[in-house]
Amino acid sequence: MIAITYQIDRQALFPERARDRYLSFMPMTGTVSKETRMSKWIVVPAAMIATLAVIMFLCFRFIGSANAAEPGVLQGAGGHKASGHVEVLKDGAVTKVVLKEDFTLQDAPAPRLAWGKDGYKSGTIFARLAKFKGAQEYTVPAGTDLSQYNEFWIWCEKFDVPLASAKLQ
Repeated sequence: MIAITYQIDRQALFPERARDRYLSFMPMTGTVSKETRMSKWIVVPAAMIATLAVIMFLCFRFIGSANAAEPGVLQGAGGHKASGHVEVLKDGAVTKVVLKEDFTLQDAPAPRLAWGKDGYKSGTIFARLAKFKGAQEYTVPAGTDLSQYNEFWIWCEKFDVPLASAKLQ
């Protein structure tokens, strides 16, 4: 086992009562005085430090991840589950929304495709979702100005609630 060693001045770290409590947990090795035990080297397993480093990395890695969605990646909304990728492609005068093969959405009544700017924009529904899984293509109505929107939404028209959204690239 790999170990890291270091020495601590326990006189500075522990008040009298805490020092006595600490010493009761230290292993006894023969007849050694309290002062000698206080200045002995302590061995800390590297696994403990590595575990702490991993926990810190995970905490810092995912802070704010819910608000910092990747462009083109669908995320469930309103408690609904969704995943996959979406692209908006322009081919001449025709603009299409392409849901990729990895697209999945939890079943919901009346799912519709719509646009939004920092949230769903009422009146922007342009198509009915054909299926809940797999690759799909939808034509965006001519005259739709996509520069007004920064999000793609899947909206439940029946209950007027969000199902999923993705930031536009």
